[in-house]
Amino acid sequence: MLDYFQELLGKAERRRDLEIQEHPLKYSKGTFPFYRFSSTNILPEDNLVLIAAGIHGDERCGPHTLNEHFDEIWDHAQEQGVKLIMYPVRNPSGYSVNQRFNIDEDRGDHGIGNNDSLRYLLLNGNLRDELKREKKFLKWYWADDPRLELRLTAEDTLLLKLAHKELWTQIKGVLDLHQDHLTEYLRLGAYHYSPNPNTDAYLPILTKISGIVPILTNTPIDGGFREEEDPERNDLFYTDNRGFISRHDGSFDDLVYRLGVPHVVTVETSGEIPLPKADQVNLEWIKGMIDLIAKK
Repeated sequence: MLDYFQELLGKAERRRDLEIQEHPLKYSKGTFPFYRFSSTNILPEDNLVLIAAGIHGDERCGPHTLNEHFDEIWDHAQEQGVKLIMYPVRNPSGYSVNQRFNIDEDRGDHGIGNNDSLRYLLLNGNLRDELKREKKFLKWYWADDPRLELRLTAEDTLLLKLAHKELWTQIKGVLDLHQDHLTEYLRLGAYHYSPNPNTDAYLPILTKISGIVPILTNTPIDGGFREEEDPERNDLFYTDNRGFISRHDGSFDDLVYRLGVPHVVTVETSGEIPLPKADQVNLEWIKGMIDLIAKK
């Protein structure tokens, strides 16, 4: 963990086109740094892409990609005239010990872990973190809305604090880099989540990814969300013929979609993929999203 951030910070500090913020995350077992990188001199007319990784500490490939290809990513954005915001490791304590949740194993009131960002008020008056069988809702709330009285993890509390301040009218794309270690039967390949069912804009990216690893189309995905005690969660999700799952799950990605970001994609590679290949998939998404936003 320390070596990772030393290397990443060394690269960031050598650049003149980004700013570094450090936020401490405090747990009973220690304090860990959360870093936010952002482009300098963001003007009102600039389009931004936000890249996030490492909300689950055992999903190593996202933070690995952002470190291994750090300069390549920032150089590409600069060449395309796009500004960046980057959260390289959102769960640094979990990452430090290679476990899914934080070092205290605190899952907040979400029950199934972190990445808890919003609640839906359903037509029947119930609050839920995910729209599944329900398609309509009355309104949605930020998960840190004091009226909800939710206890959030330290990392979710910080993420929402930052999210309240981000430039959502200028952020046109959000990429969230994950890695599926939970779907036990998953073969080597890649799939993706997007809260927006229209995925036509990503066809050029998918073409490039399919040359690296298979895209897992029409595939059942468990993802660790099957819970026998909760029938609303006891279903598999199936990817479509492009490898996408459209889902509103109360996550950070769902929140930014509700905030009006037009392009939001959660990138998933199967846990069996070697890191260099997973890096290639992530890098195609990152460059492809930057290129897409540059055309706006």
